[in-house]
Amino acid sequence: EARVALQLICRDRQQIRDAYGDYLRGLPSEDPPLVAMSFSAVDDTLVPPGGEVLWIWAQYYPYRLASGSWDERGEEVADRILDTFERYAPGTRERVVGRLFQHPEWIERELGLPRGNVMHLEMSVSQMFALRPFAGARKQAWPRHRRERHADLQLRIIAAAGALIGLRPAP
Repeated sequence: EARVALQLICRDRQQIRDAYGDYLRGLPSEDPPLVAMSFSAVDDTLVPPGGEVLWIWAQYYPYRLASGSWDERGEEVADRILDTFERYAPGTRERVVGRLFQHPEWIERELGLPRGNVMHLEMSVSQMFALRPFAGARKQAWPRHRRERHADLQLRIIAAAGALIGLRPAP
């Protein structure tokens, strides 16, 4: 069932490239790829009976805009995101009873995340999968003399947003 899954709503790779191009020019995406999910699909205590919590996330929104501020342009951009979603789920807009647009300045101001990025970094190919924290990191090993001197430590790699290679005492 669609409402219990994380849905990537994107026509093709060109849509992602175009949105990233807008980002590089300091523009909110004209045609944003979206990720949509409904938290109330798995926790019905979040809403009254018959209600739904819809979370729509759009990628590649610059911290600094080429013109204007997020506080000035936020509603326009939020409308564009909802309009984009409406193409895939007609009738959504008329059921909205409240909304909160968490633009980069809002995220920084309200949540304390520097430069308003919930990923701790911009999700570029150079920061994904085996390239994180840097290309070749998985091949890194402590030199033998250090491993012997520090036998009480084990190398742990944590794979999560913002996580880097770390050490912890061996059990």
